[in-house]
Amino acid sequence: MSAPSRKTFNALVVDDHRDMRTLLRELLQNLCSELRDCASGEQAIQVCGEFRPDLVTMDLQLHDMDGMAAMRVIRSLYPECHLVVVTHYDGHTLRQRALAAGADHFISKDALLELVPYVTALRTQLDPARQTGG
Repeated sequence: MSAPSRKTFNALVVDDHRDMRTLLRELLQNLCSELRDCASGEQAIQVCGEFRPDLVTMDLQLHDMDGMAAMRVIRSLYPECHLVVVTHYDGHTLRQRALAAGADHFISKDALLELVPYVTALRTQLDPARQTGG
């Protein structure tokens, strides 16, 4: 007997720029059951507690606390949450720091379309019934 389907996939977009939050929401809207966004690390931690998203996209440069610190808190409180860094900044050292802070994946804002196949694969991983159309 196969495991029951999850039927939901929820995501949280965290970025201090409204235009980027809008763009990320547009990219993810057809992949998520419910999609929320916020502009700060503190809000992200609070929303994760209330909403329990499967996925959080996290900018690294936020006004109240940096994305690395927010990811460390989210990872410690909600280890099942998948964290994807989405940032303009790139480089091997930054990627290593993000992974050490709890990121599962790292996407440059110059390559945002990479987010779609990543999320599609993650949904299938979390709910294998989707793979067979169940």
